[in-house]
Amino acid sequence: MQPNPGGGANNPNLITNSGLAQPLVGQFGTLGRNVLRLNPLIEFDPALSRQFAIREHLKLKLQAQVFNIFNNTTFSLPGVSLSSPSTFGDYSGTDTNSRRIALTGRLTW
Repeated sequence: MQPNPGGGANNPNLITNSGLAQPLVGQFGTLGRNVLRLNPLIEFDPALSRQFAIREHLKLKLQAQVFNIFNNTTFSLPGVSLSSPSTFGDYSGTDTNSRRIALTGRLTW
């Protein structure tokens, strides 16, 4: 019988044989390679442009670019430092920017 400091056999906080123990110094753990699956990097950056001829050598080009138009978020790697357990496994940043729109005009002569 295992000792249970939480009080009784019905303690929900008791985790037995969980396999979450830190391996000994100089030893590898049992977690497999590439088991952490992250969201794929998905970005769609369309551009729309139109060129207007004002005179023979004078042209105006208008362009609209939208970056990450569907506003997909790709999280960066989670915290992996065992020295700060409060951030271990938490996502703290993103690898993609939010949706941005750029409007440009170019006059060439």
